[in-house]
Amino acid sequence: MRNEEQVMALIREAAQKYVDPAGREILVLDEASCQEISQRCHVTLREVHAIGLERGLWPLRYVRNREILSKQDQKKLIESSVAVVGSGGLGGNVSLLLGRVGIGRIVLVDQDLFDETNLNRQAGAFIHSLGKPKAKETARLIQDANPAVEVDARQVKVTEENAAEVLGKIHVIVDALDNIPDRILLQAVAKRLEIPLVHGALAGFEGQVMAILPGDPGLDLVYGNRSGNSEPSARPEAILGVPPMTAAMVACYQAMEVLKVLLQRGQLLRNKMLYLDLESGAAYTYKLSGGS
Repeated sequence: MRNEEQVMALIREAAQKYVDPAGREILVLDEASCQEISQRCHVTLREVHAIGLERGLWPLRYVRNREILSKQDQKKLIESSVAVVGSGGLGGNVSLLLGRVGIGRIVLVDQDLFDETNLNRQAGAFIHSLGKPKAKETARLIQDANPAVEVDARQVKVTEENAAEVLGKIHVIVDALDNIPDRILLQAVAKRLEIPLVHGALAGFEGQVMAILPGDPGLDLVYGNRSGNSEPSARPEAILGVPPMTAAMVACYQAMEVLKVLLQRGQLLRNKMLYLDLESGAAYTYKLSGGS
C-alpha cells in the first residue's frame, strides 16, 4: 500500500484513550483523525481502518463490535467484498447492516427505480428518492453511515452474460430478489463463479433464510428447478404484502449469515432453512430433503 510508513506514524500520533461502558480503557482512532490521515496520505479510509486494527487500535466507529469481533475479525470484514443483488426491502436493509458492521466493499445491483409503493419498507425509499435508481440511492445512504465503505452501485439486472463482470472479486453474494426465476439464475451464477450465496425471501409476516455454498443443491431443494417468467400476481409477497418488520427481520438474519461465511464461525444455515413467523413469534430451522 502507498505511504504505509507515513500512515502508521500518523496513526500512532492520533491514538486516543477511550473508556468503554464497562470502565475498560483502550486505544482508539476517531473518525476525524482517520479522515485526516486518509487525505494527507492519499489512501482510502478503508485502508486507514485496516492498518489501525493491524497496529492494535480500534477505529472508534467499530468499538462496540469488539466484544463479539476480534481485531482480526474486524480487519477481515474491512477487507471483504459482498454483492447484494436487489436494493429493495431486503437488499436495502442488508446493505446498511453490512456497511455499518464494516464490510469494506459492497456492490449493489438493482435495475429499478423507487416508487411510492416502496415507501413502507425499503431503506432507500424517501419522498426525495422517488423516481431515482434504487442501487445509487442506497449507496448514498451507506456512505452517509460509513464513508469507509467502497460502494459500487450497478443499475443492471444480473444475467449469465454480465455476471462475471458485475460479480467478479466478490466473497459472498446476497440474494435479495423478489421472484423465483431470478433467484434460480443467481444461484446458478454463484455456483459457476464459486461464490457462497445467502438467500432470503419474505411474504406477509413470514420469511426464510439459508446459506448456499458452491456445490450445494440450495434453492433446488426449495423451489425445484424453476425457470422462465414469474407473474407478479402469483408471487406470495404480491398476495400477502411486504411489511417493513418482516423485511428488517429477514435482512438481519441474512447479514448474520454473511458474517458467518466470511469469518468461518458459528453454524451456517446450510442445507437447511430458517423459517420465521413474526405474527406468532415462531422461528424454526429444518433440514431440507436431499441436503447433506
